[in-house]
Amino acid sequence: MKKIIGTSIFATLAALFVLLSSQEAVLSEQVDVLQANNNKGTDIEELPKQANLDTKKVYKYLPFPANAPNEDECLNVHVEKNLLTEKFTSNLEKSAYDSMKQGNDINHIADAIWDAYGWQKAQEWYYNARVMQTLHAKQDVFKKLDGSDSLIRRLALTEQATELPNFEHELAMIWSNYQVKELEKAIVDGESDEIIFGLLSQKLSSVPHTILNDPFVSPFTSLAIGLVKARRYSLSAKVLTEYPNLALRQGKYESRLQVSILKELGITEVLKSEELSDVTALIEASNILQDTIYYPHIDLRFFNNEVVKDTLVNLKNKGFNVHYIHTNELKPERVNLNLNLPEQTLPADSQAKLDLCKEKRGWWRSRQFKHQALDKFESSAFIKQLTSSPEYQYCQAMKNSNEGIEILLKNKELKAVSIIKSYIRENNISSLDAVSLEDFAEKEVSQLDKDVLVLLLSEQYLGANKYSQKEVLDKFKAVNLTLSNQHLYILPIFIKNGGAVTLWLDEVTPSQEEVTLLLNALAEEADFEKFSLVKSKFSENVNDAAELDHFYFFLKGFSSFSFSFGGNDASRQNQDFVAYFQQNGYRVEDHHRRVMFKHKESNAEDYQFLVSAFPDLEISTVPEYFEVNCL
Repeated sequence: MKKIIGTSIFATLAALFVLLSSQEAVLSEQVDVLQANNNKGTDIEELPKQANLDTKKVYKYLPFPANAPNEDECLNVHVEKNLLTEKFTSNLEKSAYDSMKQGNDINHIADAIWDAYGWQKAQEWYYNARVMQTLHAKQDVFKKLDGSDSLIRRLALTEQATELPNFEHELAMIWSNYQVKELEKAIVDGESDEIIFGLLSQKLSSVPHTILNDPFVSPFTSLAIGLVKARRYSLSAKVLTEYPNLALRQGKYESRLQVSILKELGITEVLKSEELSDVTALIEASNILQDTIYYPHIDLRFFNNEVVKDTLVNLKNKGFNVHYIHTNELKPERVNLNLNLPEQTLPADSQAKLDLCKEKRGWWRSRQFKHQALDKFESSAFIKQLTSSPEYQYCQAMKNSNEGIEILLKNKELKAVSIIKSYIRENNISSLDAVSLEDFAEKEVSQLDKDVLVLLLSEQYLGANKYSQKEVLDKFKAVNLTLSNQHLYILPIFIKNGGAVTLWLDEVTPSQEEVTLLLNALAEEADFEKFSLVKSKFSENVNDAAELDHFYFFLKGFSSFSFSFGGNDASRQNQDFVAYFQQNGYRVEDHHRRVMFKHKESNAEDYQFLVSAFPDLEISTVPEYFEVNCL
């Protein structure tokens, strides 16, 4: 968890104090990643939605697929599969475009793509086809627009092209010629809908209404979505009302605008509010309630649109019945043309190897468990082994801290991040110099949210390289905006980048549990400098007899990749950890062997590095492998 969370929060906030227009989308996307990581787990851990909550699940025990190919062989067969897929995709694009040039209906072509490759590819192709059709039909109008030369030149070459062109870049070049900085400032300053809409009309007064009202080429389509992101729901509704064709749907492939708005409504969680008049106007103007919305429900770990599903449920609870169809497992009812595509088939031996690789990957997933989910399984020898393991006992010992972290991460957006974003928007902040810490100190939020806010803000001041650590601390203390002792279990979340954690070490008194969590996180992150600092500063609170030792976490997070860059800091810190454990001693038990088995099977290079440094870690027999994760 720590690596992803650290990267997500600080990669986002490294450039936090810039204009909101460039930061809003990045923040939301990165917090989505953070949340997706918190949902890590396998299907086997989840109860079926219709199951009786009192029913225990039976774990299906499977031995390790010993005959499965090694990681290098699996990588090679996946490369072979990907090359075959790329060739198939290329043939698909060429056949589809040839069919379009022959005059076939693009809906029928999209259906054939859906049948052959999937919904998302079909919808993407359909939109690009509609864009090109619109540009050809309105070419004379576009010729008169500033910056259209590149688009017109490319339009003239469409007959010679072998694949359907994408004109997104050329359209963006055109609309960039219509400067909207004044408009952006008005939105950030919170000007009224009437003033902003007046500016909008003024800036684009030379663009014919027929262009602005077209859903495939108008800049107002993305503007309407951007206004929802900025929580200007009534203004977005006004744009869609004035230009109604933007929300017009003439078939199953034309739901992009509606799905994007549903997603943004879910991210902002506005439907939890009692006052929904602005949102109601937006829902009506966007035609969300008209016709059926087709979209794929995506629930991958780091890429998902779960918020769309949540929004649909919340809308239903508010009395809005949205008709929708998940396209995940669907195929078109009828395919009216044949694209004459060659078969996408691996050689029999490669396919057999790929199947074994999938089986092996599935086995790894089946051996990953969330600590709190184990009580959902019926008792068995294997489940008893899990619940008596050091990994499980460690999670039990850290249960209070882990529950606190889950409370922090349960919302789709961290409260502290939301506060900072709102502050930027409301005060037109473009640099750190314009920030008043006193404004943040006066915010009425929970102590947990305030602690997160302190860590995020102090990292910004340190990262500016304008102040010493003492100067930063003095700034925060001057307005009584300091880190409390109540929630120090959150510190591991913030270790990845910068010095916010170490900045506050002299100001806090962590418990033994919190020190243990922090040291283990630093060992897993291979940050020896901070590890040594924390261990020396809180030596009386270090629990070297914890269920899982620092050596275990170092092994778990180890990556030989950093060693390949001999002089860099990551390599040096890894080497410092190796020297530390060699000098201070370490023990090798079953949980260490489980980690080493994972290295051996998934990354031979990591395994060899560790065995060279610690020879007694070498694995000669297959241990009973499993992972028990606290979060």
